[in-house]
Amino acid sequence: MICKTPSKVWHKVGASSGGDEVSEFSAYWYHVNSLKFKVRMKNDFKKINVLLIHYLSRPIIYLKWLFKNPRIAKQLLIAQITFFRRKWCI
Repeated sequence: MICKTPSKVWHKVGASSGGDEVSEFSAYWYHVNSLKFKVRMKNDFKKINVLLIHYLSRPIIYLKWLFKNPRIAKQLLIAQITFFRRKWCI
C-alpha cells in the first residue's frame, strides 16, 4: 500500500513544549501559583527550605529574563508584589 498526500503538518512551538517562548500571562501565573504551592506546604522544614531556595534564586532568574525579555521580568516582579499584597495585607 502506497499513500502519497500533498498535505503538510505545521507545528507552532508553545511554552508548554519547553521552548524559550513564554508569554507574560503564563510567566505571571506560573510565578504566583508556584509561590502559593510552596507556602501551603504542611512540613515547616520543607517549606522553609523551598522558600529559601526560591528567594535565593530569584535574582538570577530576574536577571536572566531582564536580558532575554524585559516584559517577562516585569511580570515576575508584579507577580511577587501581588502575592505579598494578597497574602499579608488586608
